[in-house]
Amino acid sequence: MSITEPRSTPGHARPDPAFGNAGRSVITMPQGKPGGGADLAFDGANNIVFAASSAGRYVVGRLKDNGTLDHSFGIAGLISGAFEEDGISSAYGVIVEKETGNVLLAGAYSSATRPFSLAFALFDSSGQYKPEFGENGQIIVPQPTEKHATDQQSTSASAISTLPIIIPGGKILYALDGYILRLNANGTLDQAFNHGKGFIKVVHPQYGTPSAHCLVQPEPGLMLVGGSIRVNGKQTGLIARYLETGELDTRYGDNGFVLLTQLEPQSHISKLLMTGHDKVLGLGGATGSPTYKGLIICLDENGNFDRSFANGGLVLTPADDVREFHWYTGTTDDEGRILATGDSLKPFDEYIPLGQFLSNGEPDLNFGERTGWIRVEPAGRGETVKVDQKGRVVVMCSSSSELDTMLPMVIRYLR
Repeated sequence: MSITEPRSTPGHARPDPAFGNAGRSVITMPQGKPGGGADLAFDGANNIVFAASSAGRYVVGRLKDNGTLDHSFGIAGLISGAFEEDGISSAYGVIVEKETGNVLLAGAYSSATRPFSLAFALFDSSGQYKPEFGENGQIIVPQPTEKHATDQQSTSASAISTLPIIIPGGKILYALDGYILRLNANGTLDQAFNHGKGFIKVVHPQYGTPSAHCLVQPEPGLMLVGGSIRVNGKQTGLIARYLETGELDTRYGDNGFVLLTQLEPQSHISKLLMTGHDKVLGLGGATGSPTYKGLIICLDENGNFDRSFANGGLVLTPADDVREFHWYTGTTDDEGRILATGDSLKPFDEYIPLGQFLSNGEPDLNFGERTGWIRVEPAGRGETVKVDQKGRVVVMCSSSSELDTMLPMVIRYLR
């Protein structure tokens, strides 16, 4: 297992030698089982709280600044749990609430009688379940019902957002396969949302229901959801904006929707980010140009392409047609720079791309070797990338260990 490091030119991204083993912390799962990384967040002390899945259970843990497990959290630094013992529990996203230090885990549960359901667990800052949340700190959320119900057989982990949004009062917003759901602070469906339904079904008036699975809130009362939809037989990236009342915000884009129909290749949006006060970044991928590219767009407050970003166009990476990858997720830092990660798409040349872009969409050549991105090995997918309070870049992924067992791994980079 190795990491391809760029040259030690000042300013170029390089693994932090003070973290884990040469910049990496490989996390051993309970009972020595294999596992996969999912997400991470920082608490008030800049510790890393992470979410992972292993052997049909979710795992939540906390790393100290040096990359070792914080034994004051959970049991020796880890929590291993199941939403129900009979079935499969998985982790997808984690948030640390700033005010309380509580840890909210978002995940999924499936069994022979319940093929797929959204699920949450809530812990205090020491890793103990919060019993007032759901049932003893956990809840499995019923899917939308009546004629608007999701086909449970078709819903999968790829159709849920990785990151819930906590809004004032502790309520939770979440995107699930073309739906926006709002939960009360105790985890129950909020019947005051969208005229008593508790959810919004995202529907394009011409093209039907999209695969919408990422969510961001630009300001109270507004919700932006992203994903893709079939337009004339072609997968096309989509962003839509809704009001808290459940109606489309028809002031945005074309009657509430922005479709990437101007792209000849197929496209999708996998992550939405706010930048500045009123602009949104969409990260994802585009294929058929002729290779698969990581895609970044920037829209203004009206849903138009922002002219100060990539001259009002798209950012497609990599620049050459030899390599191909897509952006799965990303973040921004205090200087407005954009960090993105994802995975490569060639089975015999697998790696994790990690890129940094300036606020205008140009690749940050001080980050990578003349390209603005670096190649992280071993192979896998960059599940999340965050910037901590000291400006260090932290990536959650999965890695084959020295024993050829897949395990969660956290890598920290200096810039």
